[in-house]
Amino acid sequence: MGILSAFLVNDTIALLGIPIIIHISKKLITGFNSKVLFISLAFAISIGSVMTPIGNPQNLLVATTSNISLPFITFMKWLVIPTVINLVITYFILRRYFRKDLLLMQKYYNNHNNNGIHTPFENKVSSTSSSAAPTNIIDNPHLAKVSVIILVVTIMGFIIAEVIHLFFNVATFSISIIAAFGATALYAVSKERREILFDVDYSVLVFFAAMFVFTSGLWSSGMVSMIISHIPNPTPVDNDLLQTNAIISATSIAMSQILSNVPFVALYNSVMVENGFMSNDVSQWMMLAAASTIAGNLTIFGAASNIIIIEAAESRGIKQAFSFFDFLKVGSMVTASNIVVYYVFITFFIQ
Repeated sequence: MGILSAFLVNDTIALLGIPIIIHISKKLITGFNSKVLFISLAFAISIGSVMTPIGNPQNLLVATTSNISLPFITFMKWLVIPTVINLVITYFILRRYFRKDLLLMQKYYNNHNNNGIHTPFENKVSSTSSSAAPTNIIDNPHLAKVSVIILVVTIMGFIIAEVIHLFFNVATFSISIIAAFGATALYAVSKERREILFDVDYSVLVFFAAMFVFTSGLWSSGMVSMIISHIPNPTPVDNDLLQTNAIISATSIAMSQILSNVPFVALYNSVMVENGFMSNDVSQWMMLAAASTIAGNLTIFGAASNIIIIEAAESRGIKQAFSFFDFLKVGSMVTASNIVVYYVFITFFIQ
């Protein structure tokens, strides 16, 4: 799930992952804390989405506002290695934090296999969610094949466009235009155009629009400017990179809990530009992308994908995927370890 979110957008993977998690939950024994799976999904898609400019909305905002050269290649050069490291670290944190639940599951399966007894699985997932469990049959094989082909072609388009620009210095289509072409192609070749339009999760679009309206209101009122005025301003000075990246990291994590990371980046991009950051200040822009995304692992308010997971689970019969404090307790450890890795790698290892 984590790697997929780098190419399919984390909010999309959040929606796709919920039916799979519920299906897995239905096969687990009574007493197993299914919150382990939902929290793991939230962390995985946030961390995995860091490493490309299309992994999440805030990365795309950073890529388009900063005008950094070859954004797809640049993001992967700076962020793939620390992202993989953080996925591994997060796995071990979750394994340690939920060790009692995992030990319960391990003991059950050991006894089950040793005794050769088949015991029906039981789970506390509501029966109302049974209809949400995915089947082994693809309802529309043609549309599935076309979607996969267009997805691969679109991703290849990102890479080819940047390779052409890198080696031949020829300007090609931007990431946004290539993505729009992909969506248009899928709609054009599909026979189920009405179904595609009806199946779009418009509630998520409204949710994002509402966040931007709310954030714009805070900005217009002067409240955000007042808060930011009390925070040290980052400056694009090479010999001050340690302090600048530290300021960007701390501000991103703190303010994302108030505004959520996408609206925060939309606002903070303006601060960065006004302070003189340009396309050649890659380290600082990468720090903003990484820190604002990882901020989503601290509280459920830090990223829209967390809210999407909770709402999608509730719509399928799960009363509470995870609570605010469930998420915060383990999220604080994950966020602290992840931000250290990104800060050290971005500040010291890549130039």
